[in-house]
Amino acid sequence: MPQKDYSASAVNLTNSANLRELLFLRGDICSAIAELECVIRQKCEREYEVLASAKGQLAEVDARIKLTIDSEGSFQDIEKGLYAIKMERKSIKYSPELIEHYCPEYGCAVIERHVNTERLQKLSTAGLIPPDIMQKIIGDIKTTYAFIIDTPSIQSGEKAYAASP
Repeated sequence: MPQKDYSASAVNLTNSANLRELLFLRGDICSAIAELECVIRQKCEREYEVLASAKGQLAEVDARIKLTIDSEGSFQDIEKGLYAIKMERKSIKYSPELIEHYCPEYGCAVIERHVNTERLQKLSTAGLIPPDIMQKIIGDIKTTYAFIIDTPSIQSGEKAYAASP
């Protein structure tokens, strides 16, 4: 099955070897967790302790992955479905004063003590406000980040994480 390509939205996509190794480690831990959850349904106590430990290790690896993304850049292997991506999300806030300056004829339609971004986008999409004006009326851009960390739960041909007895 084709995997998602985050090339266009990833922040600092470098495909570092460290992140590849951490993603394989993460995949192994996820496989171990899935196997243990099945066993727990049949047995219980000792396996539950091992499962709790594996989940703790997974949280630690995910934290290391995020730190490594910040220091070395994002990683993706589309073919294997390995992702350690930091995505940037921007939220644009338009300035009522700039709208009144550059396109006053539409100010009453989009300004409600704040700019109605949905209506403004519709006017732009309809070609009523040109793209160069849309750039000029931006008052603020809020940037947030989201992490995408994904590994196939069972790596074909890869050794699964060995949980300690």
